[in-house]
Amino acid sequence: MADTATFASLSEDGAIDRSDRTAMLAWSRIRGVCQEQILIAVAVVGQAYDRVRDYLKAGK
Repeated sequence: MADTATFASLSEDGAIDRSDRTAMLAWSRIRGVCQEQILIAVAVVGQAYDRVRDYLKAGK
């Protein structure tokens, strides 16, 4: 799948919105991981999409 934010919402500063269930589902599909992994990544590296993406890539 494309590595873009096209299908899920980001805030203006490029942060993943953890409170939006639809966005979290979309992010998990985009990254190919479960929503729990997205939440763990956000807890470790913060909400910035690029940092979450890099964290998840490093873990695979």
